[in-house]
This record gives sequence, C-alpha cells and structure tokens, in this order.
Amino acid sequence: MGNELKATYYILGRKYNIFGCWDKETPENEFDFYDVHDENGTCINEGEPFYQFPTYDELREYIQEVVNK
Repeated sequence: MGNELKATYYILGRKYNIFGCWDKETPENEFDFYDVHDENGTCINEGEPFYQFPTYDELREYIQEVVNK
C-alpha cells in the first residue's frame, strides 16, 4: 500500500492534504481512493475514503457536516 500527496486545500482557516492511495495491484498512475489529512497529520476520513478526487467544495462540505459537528 502506498500514497502520494496530490493536493493541499486551505478550508475554514485550516490546511488539508489530499493523498491518492494504491496497492500493488493498482495500475501505475491510478489510485484506489483518496484520504484527507489535517494539518496535524490525522486522517479525517478514516474508514470513509473518497473514491473520486474530492473537489474543494466537496471537501469543505464534508468538513462542515462530519468533522465540525
């Protein structure tokens, strides 16, 4: 299993890193899912991966609904 930093968003005054994740069977330059880590390195969507690359607006909505509840 591996991951690669794909983007960094600043949302509601905090930094979020989006990582593309794969395993050894995944074709090169493709990702199985995306994880999002906050500025402390904590995965905020653990167990709820994004299967499509999250847009800024999608991630902001997820943070407002799930993380900041």
